Amino acid sequence: MLEIGVMAATGVNYAGGYIVAFVWDFPAPHTELFLHILMMFFFSVLSGAVIADFRKGILYTIGSIMLGIFLATAIISAPSMLLGESIALVDVSITVALVAITRLFILGVTFQILGIIIGGFIGDAVSE
Repeated sequence: MLEIGVMAATGVNYAGGYIVAFVWDFPAPHTELFLHILMMFFFSVLSGAVIADFRKGILYTIGSIMLGIFLATAIISAPSMLLGESIALVDVSITVALVAITRLFILGVTFQILGIIIGGFIGDAVSE
C-alpha cells in the first residue's frame, strides 16, 4: 500500500514538474529543461529511497511518470475543454500539451531512472 501511495504522490509531483516547465518557457535556451530534469531527478531519488527495491522502484516510477503525463495533459488542456470550445481547439490544446510534455519526457527519463537507482542505494543504506 505504501508503494501505491508513493506512486500517486510522485505522479502528482511529476505532473507539477511538467506543468512548471510548460508554463515557465524562459527566453534563455533550455533553462526550463534544466529545471525540469533537476526536479524529476530529485523526485526519483526520493521515491527510490522510500521504495528501496530496484525492480519495483522502476516499475512504480514508470507508472508515476505515465500518471504525471496524463494529469499534466488534462490540466493544461482543461481550460479549452471546460469553456466549451470547439473540438478542433480542444484537439490543438491537447496536441500542444503532448508535444511539450513528450519532449521533456524523452530527455528526462534517463535521469529519472538514474534517480531511482541512486535512491534505491540510499534506501538500502538507511534501512541497514
